[in-house]
Amino acid sequence: MDIHLKKLKEKRRCLSKKLEDEIASFSSYEEKFVVIYKIIRKSQSKFAEYIGVNVFNDDNFERLKNESQKIKNDIAFYEFIRENLIKPLGFGHLGIRFENDYINKFISILRYNELCVTDFYEKIEELSLMTDLNDEKFQNCINSLNLILPKKNLFKENLTTYFLENTVIIKIRSFSSVYLKEDSQKFKKLEKILEENNYKNIIIDIRDNDGGTDDYFKLFSIISNVNVKHKLKWFNLFNEKEEKNSFNAIFKGTDKIYNRFLLVNNRCFSGADSFARLCKKSGFAKIIGEKTRGEGYGLTPIILNINLKIPLMLRITVEAPINEIGKMDYENEYLVTPDIVCLSDEALDTTFDIIKKNEVKNSSYKS
Repeated sequence: MDIHLKKLKEKRRCLSKKLEDEIASFSSYEEKFVVIYKIIRKSQSKFAEYIGVNVFNDDNFERLKNESQKIKNDIAFYEFIRENLIKPLGFGHLGIRFENDYINKFISILRYNELCVTDFYEKIEELSLMTDLNDEKFQNCINSLNLILPKKNLFKENLTTYFLENTVIIKIRSFSSVYLKEDSQKFKKLEKILEENNYKNIIIDIRDNDGGTDDYFKLFSIISNVNVKHKLKWFNLFNEKEEKNSFNAIFKGTDKIYNRFLLVNNRCFSGADSFARLCKKSGFAKIIGEKTRGEGYGLTPIILNINLKIPLMLRITVEAPINEIGKMDYENEYLVTPDIVCLSDEALDTTFDIIKKNEVKNSSYKS
């Protein structure tokens, strides 16, 4: 990690500690709500303006402050924050969850069964107090309540490759670090195949990719004949200063020159949005599909621990996107607009059409 990035992350840690201490300094739900409201307002007010959601006006604040006096327990407090501050702004990097993952799973199952979370306060508290809670005991709890479990994702592989006559399609469902080791091995096998064959076109399909780590980008070095630098800058909403960072995201890994395409849609979020942004600004790949979902700028959001009887974690963004002249700009810098805009399910056929036209053009030129 370079010294500049290390300093930025250290400042984030100091900010987290300061905000956590501020929340912890108050005891009542009402007082904690007021502090959390102000923190979220600092983080999200400009975004709220961009999406046209008016949650931070004075009248709404007074109404919520009065209602927060009626909160009786931690579950109700969690639901109050979630319903009034998180949901209206959408589920981006802003979020609130419990420290105990079993409780989060339990709440997800309750929602899947369309049950009110606050009705299960006693059961959630019981789970939170179990020091020996494990998968088996959790499953017994679910069975005892006759709850229906959500359907699991059908796909098993995060990365799959398809080989056509002159084209390779690389489908990647997530850039999560949990897949990094396994997928790096798959990229090594792909590298060998590319070395031994004469493929001309590489299609990287990240439609529906919900993001992950920028470290994943380095895997694409096997199809790059140049180093690609990711240049990022943003506006820090808490110190009200412009910050920036740059790093080599993709390295030269081959002398071969490929026609590279990136397929995106409106579910490409966080790290996937960041990769689309990198491809567009560097020209690494021609982007085809729908506008991305956003939030691929800045550093990783910070997590604030809220010390209640059933501890909570609040995730917030610290930054806002800025344009080339340093002005805060959600309109042009929040989402990535593809080079060729089309519906998500038309992106692959559109790419094949481009490849076919290029082949005809090149064939005509040679003749």
